[in-house]
Amino acid sequence: MKAKNQHGSVRVYTRRHIGECKLTATDATGCSCPKWIYAKRAGMHDTITSAGTPSYAEACEIAMTLLKSWDPLRAEIKELRAEQGKSGGTVEAEVNTFLLKIEQNQSKEAAYLYRFVLGDLVRYCSTENIGMLQQVDEAVLLEWRATWRKRDGAEYSNVTKGNQWGPVCRFFRWSVAKRIIAHNPAAGIGRPKVAKGNRCGFFTPEQYSAILRVTRVYPQLQGYSVADMEKLRIRLEAIIELMRWTGAAIIDATLFRTASLHAPILTYKRQKTKVIATPGSIPAHVKAMLLNVPTTESYPDRGQPFFNPFVKTACGQTGFWRAHFQKICRLAGIFKVKTDAGTVIAPHPHMLRDTFAISKLCARASIYDVSKALGHASVAMTTTAYEPYCMEHHLTIADRLAETMAKELAAESDAHASSHLEAVVSGR
Repeated sequence: MKAKNQHGSVRVYTRRHIGECKLTATDATGCSCPKWIYAKRAGMHDTITSAGTPSYAEACEIAMTLLKSWDPLRAEIKELRAEQGKSGGTVEAEVNTFLLKIEQNQSKEAAYLYRFVLGDLVRYCSTENIGMLQQVDEAVLLEWRATWRKRDGAEYSNVTKGNQWGPVCRFFRWSVAKRIIAHNPAAGIGRPKVAKGNRCGFFTPEQYSAILRVTRVYPQLQGYSVADMEKLRIRLEAIIELMRWTGAAIIDATLFRTASLHAPILTYKRQKTKVIATPGSIPAHVKAMLLNVPTTESYPDRGQPFFNPFVKTACGQTGFWRAHFQKICRLAGIFKVKTDAGTVIAPHPHMLRDTFAISKLCARASIYDVSKALGHASVAMTTTAYEPYCMEHHLTIADRLAETMAKELAAESDAHASSHLEAVVSGR
């Protein structure tokens, strides 16, 4: 048996067969000869130790326990479990144990969301003098969820609440599975209802023109020289045009590579779905702008003009561009954008992606082509996100199809009448 992880590797084998054993292979599993464990730990000398048992299964179990013990996160979990046994399952202890598990199995961005949401739960319970996890019931969770606010005091949208509710449900399901609590208090609380198209807000041509006008005269910022400020204006206009004409999400825009512009068809791999998006051709002036984005001290790579190599997180990469874009919208007089669900939301960069999709649908582009251009995992995802525009698109297609069929029927009828008249004439 061989097993390994990022901390090392172990192997169980029979060093030599004794007595009347007729087996000779070192990896024999069916004999009762002594078993040994060869351990190779990263940064340390290799060791060979006796498993202390002739059972191959028991030796494998011992080896796996040894391999897992080298993981510092597992060791920390074990310590937390020991403390938790003394504290009796406090909210903070259980959340910390769960978060360590998440960090082992999830990406940094996903782990950040879990830490943000569940950290807020710990702070709320501390404020309300709720120490034990068993004290958290449905009423506590509902009261806590009602306190969710942005930094400026505005309430989160139902979409954001839904995204944040997922980690909460998973944490309590895990707590029940580990028998820390007997009942899942989140089970009876559903996600906030989200109307279809709730996130779908787009900029009108007039609003988009206003955004570009403000970008070109973006006011001088403190700490920027005149030359650096001019570079920033050009860079902001370039990334805005990129998102508008390719439908790229802001994280994909920050990772954009100018080499993709030289390919016959523009493509990029979406970070969210890992699907290849094919927005196709883009306006010539946008292509020229992207090929000539000026470099700066923080953005030195002309081949990847919107990526800051000194920032290690996705939130840090997108936060810079998002903050400037939202400021530009405010300067352009765009404070709220009406969605197709009738709600109003503050402008954000993702609306440039929605603008790209909706403009194509309104121009009678195929829903399949739009889905491919956006890099959606399925056409159903595109239909759900842009349902009202898809319905209008389908109705338009149905009208055109009905019109075509009517013309064909009329032509067939005229042809039949003409042939009948010819037959009558020839019969005479």
